[in-house]
Amino acid sequence: MKTPVVSVRPLSFAQSSLFLLAAMAAMSVNDSKAAIFIKADNTTSLNLAASYTANSGVPGALDVIQVDNTLTASRTANLGASMSVQGITYSATNQLQIGNTASAVLTLGSGGVTKTAGAALIFANAVTLGANQTWSSTAGTGNLQMNGAFSDGGFTLAVTGAGTFDLRGSNTFGANVTIDAPISVNTTGGTVVFGGSNTTDSFSIPNGRAQGATIGNFGVASNFGDGGTNTTITVGGSASNGVFDYTGNTGSTNRTFTRDRRSTGSGIDVSTAGQTLTISGNLVTGTTGTAIGATNWQMGGAGNLTVSGVISNSSASDVVGIDKNGSGTLTLGGNNTFTGTVTINAGTVAISASERIGNSNALVLAGGTFSVGTFTETLGTLDLTAAGGTLSIGSGGKFIFADSAALDWNGGLLSISGTFASGSSIKFGSAAGTLTGTQLSAISISGFNNVALDSSGFLTASAIPEPSAYATLAGVGMLGFATMRRRRQGV
Repeated sequence: MKTPVVSVRPLSFAQSSLFLLAAMAAMSVNDSKAAIFIKADNTTSLNLAASYTANSGVPGALDVIQVDNTLTASRTANLGASMSVQGITYSATNQLQIGNTASAVLTLGSGGVTKTAGAALIFANAVTLGANQTWSSTAGTGNLQMNGAFSDGGFTLAVTGAGTFDLRGSNTFGANVTIDAPISVNTTGGTVVFGGSNTTDSFSIPNGRAQGATIGNFGVASNFGDGGTNTTITVGGSASNGVFDYTGNTGSTNRTFTRDRRSTGSGIDVSTAGQTLTISGNLVTGTTGTAIGATNWQMGGAGNLTVSGVISNSSASDVVGIDKNGSGTLTLGGNNTFTGTVTINAGTVAISASERIGNSNALVLAGGTFSVGTFTETLGTLDLTAAGGTLSIGSGGKFIFADSAALDWNGGLLSISGTFASGSSIKFGSAAGTLTGTQLSAISISGFNNVALDSSGFLTASAIPEPSAYATLAGVGMLGFATMRRRRQGV
């Protein structure tokens, strides 16, 4: 029997090349299998082999750093030098802080960060993304905390879970970063900018400034989350101040805003001139912790803010007021019940219906304008600082200051302007003649004539017929003359 002859055809060059490439790829996959590097119980920098239990080198771009209960106490380990790793898993019950090393950056790959339990994981170092990824954190005693610089590197990041994303560095989280986890901005005076379509339920600003250009109604994703099951945006902390800073175009929201009653400098800014944010939700001052006395909402920015919700005291003993700062206009439209002082340092406070300031007992003009338009507002007292201020009134509008005895001029000049037409009036005190000569001399009036105090104590006038060259009337002399003449006539 003949042995069969097997003919082996030699591989072509192309076939040989494909075979060689396949073999090399298989070897590469086998050799590049990701390794897990367990953080040792020490403070050695992460770029050194001694920082890991196996002490067999340092992790590379395909490897994972695992932080678990090998840590027996809270540790701080510097980054040491720039590193790239696939991701970090964290299940330790003791805190790890990755300390900042100048000019060094930790680049995270597609593994991202998975925090499943325990104490805080703190990035005090610079972090950048090297791939699209997710950071997840379960609820627990420690947060996923960002203290250092952050860059998305052009990749997407989804932050998820019930654990708090605690932001303590002045960073920008742009459109590539979406957050569906509780957000706490705690920057010690810094600013965190949000640009993603975030869906977080909980948004708090205990310290620093949170800035975003979109906010919608409860349930609608925005830079400031969607409110989920908790519509409130909280500003301020027990001994710190937080500011909600809206930088977008004209918009509105029905979200509720809550200010910590121990916070003296917290509030709402609308930063873009010519744009208006309307809040139909209530502005509430919380009752947590021991009150520190009268504290005011801080309202500022070059843009305009309209609050049609209710502003109230936190309790009978915790008096709430408003400090108006910035060049924009704050319009009050709710049936407000707060009883604190309204201080206008800059810009304008206006009302959109009668008695919108509610039970406030004092108005302080310190360089700004209070406008009633065509409505009526009754306040307890009017105080002027040395900077003075303006009362603006429209046709038929009325100011009533119940207690002229409490008028405090402090060297300031009170300007009264607007359309002071038939039916418009200002009342200082309960009877005619209650203004002293010093007080009268501190009033400057323009845009109207026939100024006088009537028998009920109202300062009245009629509009100048023709707004021509004599459209401005010298208030001091004319007011004094008109008042004296009417008194002589026995009015």
